[in-house]
Amino acid sequence: MAKLLHGRKGRLALRGSAYTLMFLVLVASVYFTPEASSQGGGPLPPGSGFGGGWSMDTSITQSNASFFGERLTVNSGHRISFVDDVNRDGYDDMIIGAYNAYGDPVGSKRGEVYLVLGSWEWQMDTNLSDVNASYVGEADDDYAGFALSFAGDVNADGFADFLIGAYGNDDPEDTGGQSYLILGRAEGWSMDSVLTSANASFFGERSYQRSGHGVAGVGDVNGDGFDDFIVSASYDSEHGTNIGQVYLIMGRPEGWSMDTNLSESNASFFGEANSDYAGHHLSLAGVGDVNSDGFDDFLIGSVYNDEFGPNTGQSYLILGRQFGWAMDTNLSMSNASYYGEATEDYSCVTASGAGDLNADGTLDFLVGAYYNNENGEYSGQSYALFGDSGAWTLDNNLSKSNASFRGERQQSYSGWHLSAVDDVNGDGFDDFMVGAYLDLEHGSDSGQSYMLFGKSRDWNMDTGLGDSNASFYGTETSPHGGSYSGYALTGVGDMNADGFFDFSIGAYRESEHEPLSGQTYLFYGDNSSYVPMTITSVLLGNESDYRPAGNYVIVPGYDSRLYVNVTATGGNANFRDVVRVWVNSSSASKPIKLMCVETGLDTNEYHGVFSVRKGASIQRFRKVQVANMTNITVAGVYAEDVNDEIRVFYGLENTNPVFGYYMYQPNETFSNDTYISSPTGADTNYGNKEELKVGRYDSSNIYRSLLRFDISLIPPEANVTRSILSLYLYNATYSIDDRPYNLTGSWLESQVTWNNRQTGTAWGSAGGDYV
Repeated sequence: MAKLLHGRKGRLALRGSAYTLMFLVLVASVYFTPEASSQGGGPLPPGSGFGGGWSMDTSITQSNASFFGERLTVNSGHRISFVDDVNRDGYDDMIIGAYNAYGDPVGSKRGEVYLVLGSWEWQMDTNLSDVNASYVGEADDDYAGFALSFAGDVNADGFADFLIGAYGNDDPEDTGGQSYLILGRAEGWSMDSVLTSANASFFGERSYQRSGHGVAGVGDVNGDGFDDFIVSASYDSEHGTNIGQVYLIMGRPEGWSMDTNLSESNASFFGEANSDYAGHHLSLAGVGDVNSDGFDDFLIGSVYNDEFGPNTGQSYLILGRQFGWAMDTNLSMSNASYYGEATEDYSCVTASGAGDLNADGTLDFLVGAYYNNENGEYSGQSYALFGDSGAWTLDNNLSKSNASFRGERQQSYSGWHLSAVDDVNGDGFDDFMVGAYLDLEHGSDSGQSYMLFGKSRDWNMDTGLGDSNASFYGTETSPHGGSYSGYALTGVGDMNADGFFDFSIGAYRESEHEPLSGQTYLFYGDNSSYVPMTITSVLLGNESDYRPAGNYVIVPGYDSRLYVNVTATGGNANFRDVVRVWVNSSSASKPIKLMCVETGLDTNEYHGVFSVRKGASIQRFRKVQVANMTNITVAGVYAEDVNDEIRVFYGLENTNPVFGYYMYQPNETFSNDTYISSPTGADTNYGNKEELKVGRYDSSNIYRSLLRFDISLIPPEANVTRSILSLYLYNATYSIDDRPYNLTGSWLESQVTWNNRQTGTAWGSAGGDYV
């Protein structure tokens, strides 16, 4: 009557003081942290409005929270960025830039960057003076916050870090620019901190470089376990007039300092020709591991590149590798490149990772061409390129992309900004957004942002943004012009810790509270088609056909993929449902949120995959540190009180590895268990009833439960570090005082009684106390 997952023979007797339903968990593990959730839903046709009740032409005022600039003309929301969880409180966080900030306490155009820590409590119309922390530029005209980015965890301390670019900084070179690294920490955040208090800074090699014009975290490009980042100096002229240069700085555990010259970077990349402006503002991005070789990769754009026609623009893909990085590398030496469809397209004005849009296990990326005229003058176009483990080539026309998305109308400048937003609707596919900041459908220059949900197939070129899954428009704020909503976009992780990913839209010319103070709008992700499910099994394997390992234990090598196969009932037969597995690590600040997607309509089988990295594990483009990880075991828990959790365990090197997870639950048929009662009770179970009774009605009616389980798959050398007994209260009258005993003598379910282990063989003491 209790389900046996796997194991070697053993026995247990239970005593207690209440009627219960029970299950037993035996964990051979060095670490245990359960996290779980599951939900249904699935991809719907474009424009269906699935997810959060969103639909086309939704006002950004319908957001869940918003943040406006402290003063007039500060242009807050010009740049916004996800920064993961900088204080490790379980909520993701974001930063908002106000590069034009001036006045008390900051000087003229010093710029200010605000840190908003995740919470359930944020409301609409929050003044940025009321957020958790802020950083102010060092001097007037620094424009701190013109560029912002998540940096990853550059020192591998478990806290997320972030970057602030101040391209106007003059220390020590005139407009040489400077970029600042802020390391995450549990506490000590404050408002109006001058950037001299940053943990590290990097200044331009020469005057007029404008370094910090763009910054971006790029993941772990050399596989050493530390996240890396890039800083652009798009006006650099070392190798040609305004040719531009982008610097790669490798993560490390220590040795960060202020006022580091970018000449001391680990590598740099310069444009192919004069006036390429390589790395201009938004045209650089980390894109994850797009070729599945175990190293993260990144994009650099040269928006003014003329190789294939005046200002067609070109984007360059740099694939990660362990060795071979060098300073002063020409971008012609990149692994792949993509140029615009037509002259004056300004392709790669923005670049972004996309996550895994089609859930094929390989990461994808996005390129924007905001001047493209295909659907009207300056309507703009955005391109999706799917990752591939095969060969990459140079000089590809963006017309050969996997999909593209055209602006709805002329002069909307769609594709000015693109951003991955994780899986905001919980359907198992990553999603992305396209910004068209001058779109005038809802007022002059009000702007509009388009949400496109990922899907397994039916991606096409020249898709109109009017066929998006949802859109969000800004306001017309005359006499100051439109709000320019969609000028900045970002996925912000899970800021309210509800299990769904959230996103933000910046409107830097919004004047609701002060002229041109700007405003940033936060939307919480949701899956409005929630369907409860019952998990029946969770298996782990290292084969792409999702075949489970025979002993339910995987010992993966670094850079290998792990395939999770979940079976569950109770989903919606009309959709491909989703089960979310939270993968935990003994050294991670938060779990990887792994989506397992149903293999078809009503199949009740769900597949998900994640990768193991030296120093880190990744699922989509997100990363969680799992230092020294060698063994992983996955299992499901079947009990009403834990809401069908899925639990995942990581083992550690140089300790006892995970060998298995064994569990019993009533109302199953794979093992022997029963209860016995005192002679006056004259009652037994013999597997014929769902419940196992434990306790007593009175001094004469006593019930004890017996469980038999098989742990033969645990190797003899294994050290079982923890055994967990959980009792689900079914009808408890008194407090619980359980005392389990290990029974060393055999007993038969169909024969055991209060006095006998089996026919003709008595207990050492009635009731099974001694054997």
